[in-house]
Amino acid sequence: MNRHERRGTAVQMREQAKAWPAQLAEVPRVEWPKPVHDGPRPIAVWRSRHFLVQMYEAPPLGSIQVRRLTVNRVTIGGGGHFHENITWDELMRCKRETGLGDWYAVEVYPADRDIKHVANMRHLWVLSEPLGIGWVSP
Repeated sequence: MNRHERRGTAVQMREQAKAWPAQLAEVPRVEWPKPVHDGPRPIAVWRSRHFLVQMYEAPPLGSIQVRRLTVNRVTIGGGGHFHENITWDELMRCKRETGLGDWYAVEVYPADRDIKHVANMRHLWVLSEPLGIGWVSP
């Protein structure tokens, strides 16, 4: 895609985003994004005018249920990549708006050999019970 096409796509994506609510809304399955590779498929998808959030099953951690939330902005910059710099507050808001506000979440920074960088996305592993790390209210 050349610069002109990227700019046109960016404008179109900004316009499409305006049609969505400020808060995340569940996306009907027929409207889910098409997978770009073979691998796990989401079990739920939400969209707002700012974010796309996809939920994936993850293996349990002992008796703890685990889900992965993948969060990205819905607009792209001049380079053709999703806008980045999703803040902690925005991630918490996305977790809350998917109905998982009471679940514990961690963001993983893997070893260099395990990095899989395919887009400007953030990944939260959301757990039904807290781990023995972090801040937990009694």
